[in-house]
Amino acid sequence: MRGRRHVLCAAAVCGGVLGSGSLALAAFTDSTGRSASFEAQTWFTPVLSSVPDVLGSAREGSILTVGAPSFLRYPANVPDTYTWQRCDAAALSCTNVGAAATYTPVTLDVGSHLRVVVSSRRGTGTPLVSTSNLTTVVQDTGTLNNRPSNTATPTISGTTTIGSTLTAAAGTWTGVSDGYDYQWLRCDNLGRTPCTPVGANATTYLLTPADAGARMRVQVTGKVFLSSVTAVATTADTSIVN
Repeated sequence: MRGRRHVLCAAAVCGGVLGSGSLALAAFTDSTGRSASFEAQTWFTPVLSSVPDVLGSAREGSILTVGAPSFLRYPANVPDTYTWQRCDAAALSCTNVGAAATYTPVTLDVGSHLRVVVSSRRGTGTPLVSTSNLTTVVQDTGTLNNRPSNTATPTISGTTTIGSTLTAAAGTWTGVSDGYDYQWLRCDNLGRTPCTPVGANATTYLLTPADAGARMRVQVTGKVFLSSVTAVATTADTSIVN
């Protein structure tokens, strides 16, 4: 008759689930009374919480950097890889232009939008690919000198609960002489583009049941008196509306 084997294991293993992509340890005592241990290690695809950001000013010669994505579960533990892309306004046609954590727009980028595609991986698991929102139109240095400039990003304040009112602040600008326009946008729960305008153009917005499960964003346009020259800046997304 074979001797008994007593197994003691981590709850995640005994429950049939090897949890969170982390290390699970198990120990056993065999028929000779000897004890041993083994390390069970598995890897899961990261679960995305928010998409990456492009940080910096979208203009020729100005360095852009990647704001890394965040994860709900199984965060990446292998260095991300990056692909910068030059796109049209609808992101229907994009061309790869860079593969580092930073990118400096060149003359060919002027008039287009930029975005970054980030590949995140945990151990030997399947990579998760996430894509940033598009930047504003890339400006050349000469054009930018004649435009308003946003020096502190617009913000949204308030509670993201249906029936509550959110308030947008324009941030800090230079060169604005004719005020600001506001466009409230409803984005999906990961903040991915395209976002849907909700028809609100004031500094405040009343959350409705249609906003449930979404994140809100505001696009602020700085204007110059008696001129068609403008500049656009966008807030960070709110938390999910509930």
